[in-house]
Amino acid sequence: MKNSILAFITISFLAVFALNSCEPAQETEMERDATVEAERDVDIEDREYRVRDEDFVTDAEIQIAEHNAMIEIHRERIRTEEDPEDREELHERLDELEQRNIDLERRLHEYEPTGDDDWEEFKDEFHNNMEDLRNSLRDFFNH
Repeated sequence: MKNSILAFITISFLAVFALNSCEPAQETEMERDATVEAERDVDIEDREYRVRDEDFVTDAEIQIAEHNAMIEIHRERIRTEEDPEDREELHERLDELEQRNIDLERRLHEYEPTGDDDWEEFKDEFHNNMEDLRNSLRDFFNH
């Protein structure tokens, strides 16, 4: 009887030990799954962020091309100006606006974000500069 009690205790002890040793492996697997899922979420967010950034750049490039078209239209209209002094002044003003457009395009393609906040700040400032340029081109002959 003592042997069977001792055997039962030994088997119980081994069973408890075996079950306890399995729990960390299960936790490790659960931790691994959680890590994989978190990495997947980060990848998805990163892809979505890159798509938004690519959309911003594409939209900016389209606006820059529209500005170039407006500049060419203005150049044609300036050529019809009869007063040479007015023509010269208009050319100078238009050249300044064209240079702003060129500078914006260069900034767009040369900018290297150092963080999300910097990129958001750049986009806000860039958008404001583009809007200002667009308004200047739109109102070019109204001044």
